[in-house]
Amino acid sequence: TMPLPPLLAVALVTLTVAMAAAFVFALWCPEADGPARRRWLLLGLGLVAGYLSLSAALAASGTLADVQARPPAAALMLLAFSVATVSLGLSRVGDRLLAWPLAWLVGAQAFRVGVEVWLAAAFDAGVVPAEVTYHGHNLDVATGLTAVGLGLWLWRGTPPRWAVVAWNVLGLALLAGVVATAALSAFGIVPTQPQVLLPVTFPGVWLPAWLVQVALLGHVLVFRALQRTRTFGDSPPPHLR
Repeated sequence: TMPLPPLLAVALVTLTVAMAAAFVFALWCPEADGPARRRWLLLGLGLVAGYLSLSAALAASGTLADVQARPPAAALMLLAFSVATVSLGLSRVGDRLLAWPLAWLVGAQAFRVGVEVWLAAAFDAGVVPAEVTYHGHNLDVATGLTAVGLGLWLWRGTPPRWAVVAWNVLGLALLAGVVATAALSAFGIVPTQPQVLLPVTFPGVWLPAWLVQVALLGHVLVFRALQRTRTFGDSPPPHLR
């Protein structure tokens, strides 16, 4: 497999660490007494450590390397991580994160612009095929760009409910689409030049094992927030402003 050029590797690690820190902060920040906040902080650090260390260990050990196996170990890892992420979003962790206003939950998905810029740079370096970038079949950059506008609209006004629902459904569909495209390439089902092998290498494994999971968790939380509230534009608690 082709190793990531050093600058791309550093950029991916930086983006991963940034989103890990954002996740821990989001769990720690909402008001509670001191011991409770410390418990949330430790839980957040533990969850991040679990996702990142387990996926890194699997990639480094070569466990994920055989993409011809059926089923591929990388596919099983992605499935297991995704089930864990949805479960977290529906758990007390999700309840805690729903203390943040809907505007923030939507706006946080802007990080996907950074992911798509990184993928475009990886394509230019010959690491990934055009199909998984905005040069090809991946339009997920639209989710990140529209997250900024919709987040600001939710913060300043009251967009129609259908607009938020449509954005969340479309964003989830685009996420699923690029994951499926990458998987079909990685496992040799659909030939691409080059083959997508990021999920079986380090630090490339953190793209599906963490950054994709953060995006998935965000969609779960937005669906839950929509279920909970009938109006938008409420002012957030002072500590979240």
